[in-house]
Amino acid sequence: MRHQLTWKSSGILLLGLALSGAACSDDDDDTENTGDVPTDASELFTFLSADNYRSFAAETEVHSPNGNSPHKDVRVFVNSILEDSLKAGNSEHPVGSASVKELYEADKTTLMGWAVMVKTNAQSNGGQGWYWYEIFSTTDGSNPDFDGNGLVACIGCHATGGTDFFRTPYPLE
Repeated sequence: MRHQLTWKSSGILLLGLALSGAACSDDDDDTENTGDVPTDASELFTFLSADNYRSFAAETEVHSPNGNSPHKDVRVFVNSILEDSLKAGNSEHPVGSASVKELYEADKTTLMGWAVMVKTNAQSNGGQGWYWYEIFSTTDGSNPDFDGNGLVACIGCHATGGTDFFRTPYPLE
């Protein structure tokens, strides 16, 4: 028995092909791929609150900050893109490199917020190629203390020491 495509069945077939092609293609996506860490404040807060960064490589324990850091007690996590770049000894990290710094109260057990940096451009351009985010709340993400690319307050500290604005000693301890 020979099957013939009717107008209705071929229309459904074409619609299905169009939808599957749209779902597989990222040609229409005008957002820059920055790896696995969002660079939208609301999405990032949701990502952080869900502990989605906890699978990243991490320091073994909470500790006092390094150098002249304004952060209190911290624990740093790095995604695989940044970790691979650090292992390779790159002087500039690739787009998508990300670090999540947990910020703790003086008791070193109470998480009070996060500081995040995500490389958004191939060139760091004096810190302009990094997205910076910091929030001192684990329950209300509506008003981060810092949020945006090239923030002067973040660049000021991250410009010295470390590699390409990442200051945590590597390998992570």
